[in-house]
Amino acid sequence: MKKQREKLKKQIEEHKVVYGILFLSLLVFTVGFLYNRYDPDTYYLEAYGYRNNAFYPFFQDGRWFMTFFLGIMGLLDIPFSVCKIIAWLFSFLSLYISILLFYHILDSIKKNKKFANALLSFLMVINIFVVEFFMFPECVVFMCVGILVISFSTYFLIHYFKTKDRKYLFFSCLYSFLSAFFYQGILSFLVLFPIIFTLYYAKNIKTFIYHNLSIALIYFIPSCTTLVVTHFTGSSRSPSSFHFIESFKKIVHGFWHMISSTFSILPPYFFIILFIVFTGCIIYSLFYEKQKLNKFLFYIYVMVAVIVVTLLPQVLIDYHHVWIVPRSNASLGLFIVFPLVYYYIYIKPKDCIVKTFGVCIGFLLFFQLFGWYQLLFDQVKSNVLAEREAFDITSKILEYEKKNDRITKIAIYPSDNPVYQYSGIQAQGDMNVRVFSAEWAADDVISLYLNRSLSVVEKMEKWEKKCRKIQKQEKDIVLFDKDTAIVCTY
Repeated sequence: MKKQREKLKKQIEEHKVVYGILFLSLLVFTVGFLYNRYDPDTYYLEAYGYRNNAFYPFFQDGRWFMTFFLGIMGLLDIPFSVCKIIAWLFSFLSLYISILLFYHILDSIKKNKKFANALLSFLMVINIFVVEFFMFPECVVFMCVGILVISFSTYFLIHYFKTKDRKYLFFSCLYSFLSAFFYQGILSFLVLFPIIFTLYYAKNIKTFIYHNLSIALIYFIPSCTTLVVTHFTGSSRSPSSFHFIESFKKIVHGFWHMISSTFSILPPYFFIILFIVFTGCIIYSLFYEKQKLNKFLFYIYVMVAVIVVTLLPQVLIDYHHVWIVPRSNASLGLFIVFPLVYYYIYIKPKDCIVKTFGVCIGFLLFFQLFGWYQLLFDQVKSNVLAEREAFDITSKILEYEKKNDRITKIAIYPSDNPVYQYSGIQAQGDMNVRVFSAEWAADDVISLYLNRSLSVVEKMEKWEKKCRKIQKQEKDIVLFDKDTAIVCTY
């Protein structure tokens, strides 16, 4: 025990500058997300409380860590604003520890390359699509702690590759099992984080195959656990029937949109340009390498794995829930990170290539930071506009109540072509969507600002027709029927 403490103390002393730089870098990218914000799910949480959210949808969808987290928040009667801060703190620490784990994995491969090891470990964990985790102020915690659990699984699996000691495989399997109860959209990292290292620790083709089978086992455990759990909890995401062709079309379209637009995180097509530049540099460098064919095939194998492992699980959920967005496909961000890691581990560096990569990484980090904070600022502006919209609706309800019945029920009638974002707001996927465009969330916002729960009633044809006639662009109409508010949203 004393030797372990001395070893840890020596390690901290040796790498303390790198630890500090990584801490500050992560802080720069994420500190703005401490600001008290709302997404549609946040309105639901605050309108209906911790208990309702803990069991629906999180327990039902097998995301039991979030059930536990919200249960503790409710038990301790933590204010919602403080809950968001706690969620951010856990998320920050989880991502920071994950970066350090990968830093030491890379350090064991390339000694005395502290800056490169730190940079690549940061890019592996904080890829461009991780930003959507932080767009959900209270839900970010189970996504980021899930990344930490997966990082530990990878860390122990790499140790197993190095030592052949099966206790490390056991710990890797244990962490992979636990990852099933966080956010299932990040399980692809269980395969992709270790896959880039498989060739390095493989002495021959037999060992390489064995390493990949070990990774398959690590992925199989939480995947089966998720399918079993969600089947018995009755998750709405579990498919009642399969529509492979329709799902495939949605996946292909969503994939292209994601890598071409990057949901406005990077400039249009910059993601694709980076991949082409990185791949071109790698192909050029391989001409001067031994075993160039094996290394090239491995590169193709890794890049195909990033696409297939990320997107294939979408086929196994209900067709209507196929939705290619950053949070559930964050591992696609590795598509422009793995070429860098691959070159670093497997190819003898050339000055011109290293300089090219350095310039590209500089632009990538600049655009990534700018894109993250642009989305954050737009979310804050969207919250302000949503508050104004909610205030306008609730004011009409309160005015009606002065001379008439107290409103206890509500019916939301959205427009046939709802406005999904406020003017001047950058909205992509589920990020910064106008909350009143989501029919299921509109009543939550109104209940929250009225400071009382309203019962949602079934729609009536006569009111639906009337709403269609009077709905106007960028104006909500509120009608009343005794104790019921009929809200026609634009």
